[in-house]
Amino acid sequence: MKRYLLHLLLAINSLLPIISYPQAWNIGNTSITFSDPDRSNRSIPTQIFYPANTGGTNVPVADGQFQVIVFGHGFVMVYSAYQFLWETLVPLGYIVALPTTEGSLSPDHLSLGLDLRFLVNKLKSEGENPSSIFNGHIADSAAIMGHSMGGGAAFLAVENFDGVSAMITFAAAETNPSAIQAAQNISVPTLVFSGSNDCVTPPPDHQIPMYNNLASPCKTFISITGGGHCYFADYNFNCAFGEAFCSPSPSISRDQQHNIILSHLIHYLDFQLKGDQLSWITFNNLLNNPSGITSNQECNINLLDLKVFLEGPFNGTGMNTDLTNNPELVEGFPINQPYHSAPWNYPGTESITAKPTGLVDWVLIELRDAPDAASANSSTIVQRKATLLFQDGTIKGIDQQPYLLIDAEISNNLFVVIRHRNHLPVLSAQPLTGVDGLFSFDFTSELDNIYGGENAITQLSGGYLGMVAGDLDANGEINQDDKDFLWSQNAGSTGYLQSDTNLDGQADNPDKNEFWLLNKNKTQQFPE
Repeated sequence: MKRYLLHLLLAINSLLPIISYPQAWNIGNTSITFSDPDRSNRSIPTQIFYPANTGGTNVPVADGQFQVIVFGHGFVMVYSAYQFLWETLVPLGYIVALPTTEGSLSPDHLSLGLDLRFLVNKLKSEGENPSSIFNGHIADSAAIMGHSMGGGAAFLAVENFDGVSAMITFAAAETNPSAIQAAQNISVPTLVFSGSNDCVTPPPDHQIPMYNNLASPCKTFISITGGGHCYFADYNFNCAFGEAFCSPSPSISRDQQHNIILSHLIHYLDFQLKGDQLSWITFNNLLNNPSGITSNQECNINLLDLKVFLEGPFNGTGMNTDLTNNPELVEGFPINQPYHSAPWNYPGTESITAKPTGLVDWVLIELRDAPDAASANSSTIVQRKATLLFQDGTIKGIDQQPYLLIDAEISNNLFVVIRHRNHLPVLSAQPLTGVDGLFSFDFTSELDNIYGGENAITQLSGGYLGMVAGDLDANGEINQDDKDFLWSQNAGSTGYLQSDTNLDGQADNPDKNEFWLLNKNKTQQFPE
C-alpha cells in the first residue's frame, strides 16, 4: 500500500523529476528478426527488452512469466527514443518489444500495424517454443502501444483483434488507412494520451476523434496540460525538428511530462494486464483528483466490495468453514460453480483449482439496473456471477483478488442481489455508489441497507445481520416442502448438501430445528 501512496503523491506534484520506481528485475535485451509467413515472409527486425536477473545482451530471462507490450515508433523515429518507457516497465515485470520496420520517409502504416499485431502472436508462441529464450516466460495478457504514427498504427493493429488485453497510445496520428475509422472496430480497453500543446498531431484532429469512435466498453482519454508531441518520447532530433516549425510549444518539461505519463500508465497496465485491482482504484483516483491533466472516461469496468453473513454457519464473529476445511467429512465440495441447475439456471463456467483458506461457500450475485429498488425485478438483471464467500463475510471472484470485478453497463442505478443455495436472497435497498471505480455495500450492519428490512434478514449475535437460513429448495419461501422433500431425504447424510443449513457438512436435526423450524413461513421480500 505504501508503494501506491508514493505513486499518488509523486503524480500530484508534476514539478518533481521523473519517478523512480522500485526495480525487481534487471534489463536484458535481444535483437531478433522474425518472419511473417502470411505476408510473403516479411522480415520484422525487433528490439526486445525483458526482465533478467543480470542485465545485458542475450542473458537468460528471469524466472516467471511476464506480460508482453509491443510498441510502435513515431514517424522517422528510432526505437531508442522510447528508452524511458522500457527502463521503467521492464523492471516491473513487462517484456517490451519494439519493431524497427517502417522507418523511412514513406512508411506503410498498415504494414506497421500488422507488424505490431504479428509480434503479439509471435511472442506468445515463443513462450511455447523450447528453443526460444522466452520459452515458459510469456504470460497470457498483452498490450499494444504506440507513439504518433505508431499510435495510429496501434489502432490498425487492434482493429478486430482480440489478442490483447489493452491498447495505449501517445499522441496518436491519423493514418492511411484511417485510425479514426478503425477505432469503430476496437473493443479492448483503451487509454489514449494526448498533449494539450501538441502542434504536430493536434488532439481535435487526431486523438479526440479516435477516442470518440472507439467501441471499447472501457476507454479513457488523458490530456496532459501543456504537454507536447515529442515529449512522449526521449529526445529525438527528427521529432524535435518537425515540432520546431509549429506552435504552441510544450509549456512543461520533458521530465514533467514523462512523470505524468508513468504515474498513470503503470497503474493502468498493472490492472489491465496483471489484474491488480488496487492499481485500478489508484488509477481512477488520479483521474478524479487530477494534477497536470484533464481526462474523460467511459467505462463499464468496476469493482464490487460486498459483505454478507449467512445465518447458518455464523459463529458470533464470522462464519465457519466446515465445508472447505474438513475433507474427511465433506466430500464433493464443487470446484465448479453449483448454480447451473434450477431454480438458478446460471450457465457460468466459474471454477477454482483449489479451496482457498477461509472459504465458506459459493454464492450467486445478480446486478440489477433500475431507477429504484422497488423496480429492480428480474427484468433489470444486467449481469450474474458465481463468486466465493469467505468467513469474514467478504465476497471475492475466483481470482481471489480483494474485490469482485464487474463489467456491466449501468444506465440507471446499480442494485445487487446475493443468493445462496439454502438461504433467502437479499437485495440492496439503496443503489450502490462508486468511488474511484469501487462500489461498496454492506448487508451485515444496517437494516436500511436491505430491501424489506427486518422481514428480509435475521438478527445475529453481536448486532450483525444475516441472510435467513432454511430455504432448502431456493424458491424464495421457507415452508413444509423444504423439510419434507429435501431435509428428510438427506437426514443423516454427510457431504455438500442442499439441506445442510449450517454448512457443517451434515444434514441433521440442528439444520431442521435451529434454522428451518425457526424461520418457517419467512419469504423473500424483493420483486422477482
